[in-house]
Amino acid sequence: MSRSDAGPDDGEQRGVPSSGRGAGVVLGAAVAGLMVVGVVATVEAPLPPWVSTDACPAVGFSSLLEATLSGDTADVAHVRVCDDEGRCEPPAPGDPDAGAVGVPPERRGGTWLLTLFSSPDRVVLQALDADGAVLAETVRDVEWRRVGGSERCGGPMEGETSWRL
Repeated sequence: MSRSDAGPDDGEQRGVPSSGRGAGVVLGAAVAGLMVVGVVATVEAPLPPWVSTDACPAVGFSSLLEATLSGDTADVAHVRVCDDEGRCEPPAPGDPDAGAVGVPPERRGGTWLLTLFSSPDRVVLQALDADGAVLAETVRDVEWRRVGGSERCGGPMEGETSWRL
């Protein structure tokens, strides 16, 4: 008799084969059976009425606007984009909304990369000095191109505009 066949106290043999294969076969068959039931239940079970198979993911995204400024830009310290309702991204330095969520623009020479949480067809560009005062303002139409997501669900966009001060 092997050690695994002996009971803890009485030394009597239990009904387990010494190789342990019987238990493995039974366990394997049970797991396989549960997997088949799970797959059938998944395929057969209808979705609840509040679940749509064509739902868009609830994910926020940002878009990138590349604004190239030329001309007299020596005093320009910041550039921001405003929509038709006067909401601007990012807030100007010293602005009461300066604590609002916004991604600071990245400046590469005369080009500003502005991260927006929308992609309006028409934007108001503002050139600001170091204190946040508006030096110049212009309205520009932007043609956006999709760089992710889908037409139906939306997604990140990229656009370009230029402005001579």
